[in-house]
Amino acid sequence: MTGLLLVAIVLGSRGLPGLRLRARPYTVATLFLAFGVAYRYTVWVSAPASRRLFRKGRQAALSWRNLRDAPTALPRMIATYLGFQKFLGARSQRPLGGPPADVWGCLLAAAITFPLTWGWFTFTASSAAGPGYEMRLWGFTVLGFDSASLLAGRCTTAWTSRPSW
Repeated sequence: MTGLLLVAIVLGSRGLPGLRLRARPYTVATLFLAFGVAYRYTVWVSAPASRRLFRKGRQAALSWRNLRDAPTALPRMIATYLGFQKFLGARSQRPLGGPPADVWGCLLAAAITFPLTWGWFTFTASSAAGPGYEMRLWGFTVLGFDSASLLAGRCTTAWTSRPSW
């Protein structure tokens, strides 16, 4: 897992030029995280009861009936269990706005943080002379914008303007 993640980081950042100096410790930490998760999963599956559970789960997931129903069942399960946390609603009578918001906040934070850390998602100056920026995904320009635009926010102009004194 660590090797696959390292290859994905190198390929996704196009040879590591997008990997910022301050992001390198976080990148190393995520490589250790991948190793730890893979190791713990391997240890878990090596136990006889867990191995039986893993085999049964794999057989159920790869059965023809489940694969045939997957195009509709998988999005429905993601929306029901991950998106709206319906399993919590069966156990509680209180309104459940918090847990789904927590889950989606964590998922969005991970979806933004990991690609930024690995150099897959970068913001670069579009030119040395102008105040524009380019948003790049895997080295390809996705969006270009001016630093004074609504997309960039108004606070960036205070940092780029010259002092009046």
